[in-house]
Amino acid sequence: MKILITGLAGFVSRHFLNLLSEKKEDSFVIGIDRNEISTYTGSLKQIKIENIKSDLKDKEFLKKIIADFYPEYILHLASSSSVFKSWQHPADVFINNNLSFLTILDAVKESGRNIRILSTGTSDVYGISANTNPHIKETAALHPANPYAVSKASQELMAKVYVDSFGIDIIQTRSFTHFGPFQNENFVLAKFAKQLTLIKKGLQPPVLTTGNIDITRDLSDVRDVVNAYELLLKKGKSGEIYNVCSGKGIHLRDVLLLMQKKLNVDVEIKPNETLFRKGEIQSIIGDNEKIFIDTGWQPTITLEKSIEDLLDYWDEQTNKTNNK
Repeated sequence: MKILITGLAGFVSRHFLNLLSEKKEDSFVIGIDRNEISTYTGSLKQIKIENIKSDLKDKEFLKKIIADFYPEYILHLASSSSVFKSWQHPADVFINNNLSFLTILDAVKESGRNIRILSTGTSDVYGISANTNPHIKETAALHPANPYAVSKASQELMAKVYVDSFGIDIIQTRSFTHFGPFQNENFVLAKFAKQLTLIKKGLQPPVLTTGNIDITRDLSDVRDVVNAYELLLKKGKSGEIYNVCSGKGIHLRDVLLLMQKKLNVDVEIKPNETLFRKGEIQSIIGDNEKIFIDTGWQPTITLEKSIEDLLDYWDEQTNKTNNK
């Protein structure tokens, strides 16, 4: 496999590379990110990786990479994905996400090469539609309720134009909430895991300040998600959009209780309304029938296993931090 990955420094990319390594198939990866890229990539077997620190909005640079490397696939993971940041800086998030995506599309179009693009999106594009659509399908109306979601809905529309008008081979996902080791602590489940681990070790008072945890979410392990991405690259239908989800819903409060139980810690939970999101959707659960029919994908990792591995990761990370 010859693949160009954007957002190589992110935690999803790390798991995707681990998947390629586990498959023991020779792969050549060029990764682009505007952040520093971890040196862990050198330990992966049967994968040749070239790391490039650059801005995706440089079309001439991208055209040169495509001409020199000629990837079979582009996995577009790079995104300004913080909903909180999108409320603070809506224009920056919208411009970054859409201009980066458009640059990729134009670079592929102008190359004249047959390259399959998998663009990863978000279930946030459904917005309030999810409140009236249990197990929401890809055919549901889009009602994005935050600036980040609007930017991703816009990418979907632009991709359709490039598929219909220029014949570019694009597949898109609406990925529901996913988590796992290496995820940044700015994301809610990683934040919970880190703080509970610190409380367990006596390094933080037994008080947890949260946003709204009385909401229902469809949760997937990131390792299941990257399996879906690899299958979509090979088997997905061009021009289609796929939910990547477990098809099951759980209250965030219940996830927090599961974490507490596994660590055997009691905490005082203090909701802080300043942390509640504007336009928060009360419940969103996906339907994954379409991706199963087209690729055979279905999640295999239990929520309990995902939580256990996330807590083990933060146990290791907090040990490193406190042993320095």
